[in-house]
Amino acid sequence: MGPESISDAGVHGTLHTSEKLEAKDESHEEDIIEYPTGIKLVVVLVAIFSSLILTGLDFNMIATALPTITADFHTIADVGWYYSAYRLTSCAFQFMFGKLYHLFSAKCVFLASVLIFELGSLLAGVAPTSSVLILGRAVSGIGCSGIISGVLTIIARSFPLRKRPLYTGLAAALEGISSTVAPMLGGLLTQYISWRWCFYINLPLGGLSFILILLFFQDPLKTKSTVLPWRVKLKRLDLLGAGLFVPSITFFLLALQWGGTEYAWNNVRVIVLFALSGVLLIAFIWQEKREGDNALLPGRVMRSRSVLAGMWFGLCNNSSLSVFEYYMPTYFQAVRGVSATISGVLCLPIVVGLILSILVGSSLTSAIGYYTPFMIITAVLSPIAAGLLTTLQTEQSLASLICYQALLGVGTGIGFQGPQVAVQTVLPVADAPTGIALIIFAQNFGPAVFVSIAQTIFTGELRTRLGEMLPSLGTQSLTQMGFSDIEQHVAPADIPRVIEGYVRALTTAYFLPVGLACCLMVGALGMEWRSVKK
Repeated sequence: MGPESISDAGVHGTLHTSEKLEAKDESHEEDIIEYPTGIKLVVVLVAIFSSLILTGLDFNMIATALPTITADFHTIADVGWYYSAYRLTSCAFQFMFGKLYHLFSAKCVFLASVLIFELGSLLAGVAPTSSVLILGRAVSGIGCSGIISGVLTIIARSFPLRKRPLYTGLAAALEGISSTVAPMLGGLLTQYISWRWCFYINLPLGGLSFILILLFFQDPLKTKSTVLPWRVKLKRLDLLGAGLFVPSITFFLLALQWGGTEYAWNNVRVIVLFALSGVLLIAFIWQEKREGDNALLPGRVMRSRSVLAGMWFGLCNNSSLSVFEYYMPTYFQAVRGVSATISGVLCLPIVVGLILSILVGSSLTSAIGYYTPFMIITAVLSPIAAGLLTTLQTEQSLASLICYQALLGVGTGIGFQGPQVAVQTVLPVADAPTGIALIIFAQNFGPAVFVSIAQTIFTGELRTRLGEMLPSLGTQSLTQMGFSDIEQHVAPADIPRVIEGYVRALTTAYFLPVGLACCLMVGALGMEWRSVKK
């Protein structure tokens, strides 16, 4: 369909009638796909798995380098931004990449995402100031958003539906493994070379992935969208919708990051950010209704029962897990008195249980065809494990700590891939990138919101319980202190009360992920029973 069929005189960018019909037909078209085989398939898998190692390392490696980075830049005020800038952009640009993968060649969009990620890593590595490092992290976050969507899109276009659960499970497990080893690798690089190598190491890994995809991957899917003229593609890209959504989600997450920590919740900055976010979100919804099937989030995708159920399930599942992953090291260090390294080792049962159960759940989904049963199992096991972790005591047995965490990992992982497999099963192949982007957005947006809420609960409880013992310390000082710092301000006889205060504050915060885990059943039961074999 040529550009001459587009009405240039259309009001507000309304599509010509013939283009509307094409957009409608496109969502139902049957695409003939020739899947790559042999050595090409192996090389493509190596390439996309390398890119996942890239994102897994980058997301977690910086944690162990923070003390050295702050010493180099002589500031601790920006520490939170090294993480938040990455999270904000990776979350905010997710829908845009879903649209790009729908309209353009998956190969080109994926290669561009890797280049953006590499540029961000290079900026962070050579950063002369803390501000440049934050900029580099933000750029890397944009690239990460495209890489994760791209990996799942390439898997969807390289394997028949019945095999996709297995390979998406392998991808998730590999990313989990790289996230696990990232803090240790980051510590080694920082100690023996330089913290800058935490970012430089991304360059050869990203380069390998880029070259292999460039040489060996040929997008097997040819739809009407991918062969449209550029002018039509740009109109369908819904740049106005993206321009409204990105700042809306950014302002909302910024308000959550600042509220209760840098500024009080009733501070004018926080209130204005929430207000701007709400106004832009309303404008975004209006724009999406106005654009119809040409929207950044087409109505035909958003009306899918499995997509909505999968988003809810992914948001609750990831949020519940993230709160525990974020705060269990605090329990081990502040309550049990172990080092940061040992606390990481003691948290491994969650990671091991998660990785193994993802592999088992994905393999069984490919074998029996149905993903919904495993999501229901997650909805049963996760609340049990989360509830058990709210019973932690100062003198908790090591065996129970390992078992509770392992059960949480297994419960979370067995149905973890269900939403991503579901959208590939129920949506036409051309709409799968948009569905995948929705699931990934929910899985990232949830932790960004609920970890912040858990932080507010934890610090509020800690301030209440320790305030009487430490009246000379202000709220800001108390919540930013490490346990060893607090020990210097209390009498030795009061240390057990301080430890008990940490335990009670943590277990109170843990009731939030318990509630999230209980909400999983809504998403699991709302999912359609569709087989990947049909």
